[in-house]
Amino acid sequence: MTDDLLNDQELKRTKYLQLILDSNAPKKLIVSGPGTGKTYTFKQIFQTSQSSNNLALTFINKLVNDMDTDFGNFAEVKTFHAYCKKLLHEKRGGFELYPFLTQIVIEDSNFLGYHFSDFTNHFQLLKKDSQQILFYINRGDYYNAVCFDDSVYRVLKISETDPDFIPRYDQIIIDEFQDFNPLEVALIDELEKYNPILITGDDDQAIYSLRNSSPNYLREKYYSNTYEKFELPFCSRCPKVVVDATKFFIKTVISNGGFQGRINRKFVPYLEGNVVTNSRYPKIVTSQISTIHGVGNFIKASIEKIPADEIKEANEEGYPCVLVVGKRQHLNPIYKKLSKHYSRIDYSFSEECSYSLLDAYKIILRKPNSNIGWRIIASYMLDQDELKSILLKTIDFTPLINHLPAKIIEQHRSIIDLLSNDSLNREEFNDLIENIDIDFDPIIEYFFPKDLEDEAEPDYSEPSIMLTSFEGCKGLSACHVFIVGLNEGNVPKLNEENRISDIEVSKFIVAMTRTRKLLYLLSNKYHYNPQSGQNRISPFLRMIPNNLKVSSGYIKTENIPIFIDRIFN
Repeated sequence: MTDDLLNDQELKRTKYLQLILDSNAPKKLIVSGPGTGKTYTFKQIFQTSQSSNNLALTFINKLVNDMDTDFGNFAEVKTFHAYCKKLLHEKRGGFELYPFLTQIVIEDSNFLGYHFSDFTNHFQLLKKDSQQILFYINRGDYYNAVCFDDSVYRVLKISETDPDFIPRYDQIIIDEFQDFNPLEVALIDELEKYNPILITGDDDQAIYSLRNSSPNYLREKYYSNTYEKFELPFCSRCPKVVVDATKFFIKTVISNGGFQGRINRKFVPYLEGNVVTNSRYPKIVTSQISTIHGVGNFIKASIEKIPADEIKEANEEGYPCVLVVGKRQHLNPIYKKLSKHYSRIDYSFSEECSYSLLDAYKIILRKPNSNIGWRIIASYMLDQDELKSILLKTIDFTPLINHLPAKIIEQHRSIIDLLSNDSLNREEFNDLIENIDIDFDPIIEYFFPKDLEDEAEPDYSEPSIMLTSFEGCKGLSACHVFIVGLNEGNVPKLNEENRISDIEVSKFIVAMTRTRKLLYLLSNKYHYNPQSGQNRISPFLRMIPNNLKVSSGYIKTENIPIFIDRIFN
């Protein structure tokens, strides 16, 4: 640990911030770890600029919400994709962003005989002369719609030939740069040609390689000598023990041959203001429990011991009190266990984007002749051969509604007309859908919601609980964090060379550093019973120093309450 940063921390933290605020460099780069105050820094930069003509872009929706709350009066705050959709809508007109567009375009390519399916990689990797990209753009034009990657691609291609397409700002801030792929990096390069820009990132937290992002893009900018470089070394989110464990873990990873090319930076706990937390929780809790069901019992017993002041703090600050991070096979039974006892529980696991009849009705209510709205209805009402025949007729861009059977148009227009009525009548709606063999429950729930009086008031004396994946926990923080499934071969999963990849390391670092109070690292000896085979403890647990852990060793379910009492007493 850097001893000189453990004293006079408030003064030294202010000096690090002031270096950034005083810089007139048009290109600035901040490399800093989790919980080091990037959002606060952004706010100070925007306030100092004395202008509202600023832009903040990030990859994560949750961070957009937080940043908009903190400094939305000083800057436009958007995800990268939402910003690109906005530019297209304002400057080229009409485009709407639909997350399910890619699914529709894949289906169209199959019906039209092309059988394309790899649109995402073609966009993200900027493949030249790609027939898949041309097909996607053509169908997007027909539907007057964009999805995520194609919206960025469209803006990039326009800006390369029309510099005026990119607005001019007094300051642009790009957050989480390690999460961006070649397509997004190329557009950022266009943005910085015409605007002062500040880029922030952390190559320790690069966890999205499946979307072709890489920490190397951050490293290239860091070593390019075209950016003035800064640090934010003080972690004010995590307790001291979690910061110390994270630093030791990274040092061990590097000594084992991982994280090659990593940007070296300072990372120390901010002690001022965290005296109570560091005193209350001086160690990380580790435990090997019998089964996945036993892990659920362990978490429940731990939640029951959370002090009331921490539940209140989480409620007031707007973050989960409890965060459970793991893979689906562990989260499913844990959620089943906890949901029997707690009402304020959210299980957030990303799913593939798919469309529904509800999407069609919501679109057509706004745009009665929408091609994409009627395309969704057609997929529900026609068989495959009928749908293929109609899609072949749309190649010349004639409206899709012109080719649908009149009976289908009349049937669904009657429903949509009723739904647009200010005084919705449930009985009339039931009569209209009586002979249509489609699940209308989602539509009924949306347009005929239950009275608020029927909904139970949440019990705010209970802790709020969220379960999510390693990728899904990015941008979150919680008082008590449980990382589950820490078994060899599961976390971390070994690559084809039987080695631990950097992305597995980064996912573990991200999960650990969500912690505001107490971190639990949990493994299970068996999945459901001894007959299912025995698990070995994750090597990650061995990379946390023993002096930073309090361990139960292997613990049976009946002994869990005794161990938990030891932690909290």
